[in-house]
Amino acid sequence: MIRFGICPCVQSPPDGQHLQQRWQEALAEAQVADEAGFDLCVLTEHHQQSDGYFPNPLLAAAAVAAVTRRIYVGCAVSILTVHHPVQVAEDAFQLDVMSGGRLFLGLGSGYSADDYACYQVNMNHRPSLFEEALQILHQARTGAAIDFRGKRYTTGAVNVYPRPVQQPLPLYVGAWSVPGLERTARLADGWITDVVNTRPTLKGLAQIYREACATEGKKPEVLVMREGFCAATREAAQQRYEAAIVSSHRLYYQFGAYNRELEPWMAAVPSADQLTLEHIQADRFILGDPQECIAEIERYIAELGATTFILRMRHPDGPSHAETLESIRIFAEQVIPYFRERYGSA
Repeated sequence: MIRFGICPCVQSPPDGQHLQQRWQEALAEAQVADEAGFDLCVLTEHHQQSDGYFPNPLLAAAAVAAVTRRIYVGCAVSILTVHHPVQVAEDAFQLDVMSGGRLFLGLGSGYSADDYACYQVNMNHRPSLFEEALQILHQARTGAAIDFRGKRYTTGAVNVYPRPVQQPLPLYVGAWSVPGLERTARLADGWITDVVNTRPTLKGLAQIYREACATEGKKPEVLVMREGFCAATREAAQQRYEAAIVSSHRLYYQFGAYNRELEPWMAAVPSADQLTLEHIQADRFILGDPQECIAEIERYIAELGATTFILRMRHPDGPSHAETLESIRIFAEQVIPYFRERYGSA
């Protein structure tokens, strides 16, 4: 079975003035996705953003769970390394109970200095913090008492309650480095891709992850997170999505998310404001009419062995709420059924 999810946008640039409206729209998008046949609705985490970017995806996911019936809810990703892992475990397990066993727990170590500064956590400690925190969560989900003593965390004898409904609760990890992929294979149940790298680059990372899973004697699970938008025609999809996606990727450029060795176009783009859709479009988005979206998804299945697709259909600068709802419905009516028929359903 191939699963599909959405990742709603909860930001209102520049100063969060319309954040309540954005949140109500995000809830409505989750409800429509739930009713239309999507499988997941996940939120992300950042801190100190003036546009109101929600800093607590699990809290937001609890609200999504309250207005949906069957869709899995959660985070992709929560920044595990700026929180104490026992607190994350308690919050996550409680949400799994509250949602009737519908928690999707995606974890990462983040990339923004602002996220770490908010909690006075040394960003240089990310690898060891994440390694130990993930070990603690891995132990906690079994129901056994934790007694962890590491370089970054010492828990003593701790019991984490409530127990999650899902046994064991799946742990998914976002990673894009060799050590991160090896850690994911060892301590998690699936790998969540980034939204920045191209499909060919992700194909190489997927191979590293698969080899690491083979070493661990585990079955790999690849979850593809992409910018995506579906409309009746490619022209309509591009017209509605272009400005918003370019705006978001200019921020990625500023954050240093692109790798110059893998992105030759960067030599001709000295600053973020010169980045255009033409620079970043190839092999990076699931964008177009239903048939184009189907064809691109099939490429990820063939090349990465992907089993789950999470689409970010809306960004801070657009498309509109109405356009996003239309994209969700078209995708659910004309894309998802193809994959249910071809690969089966739950």
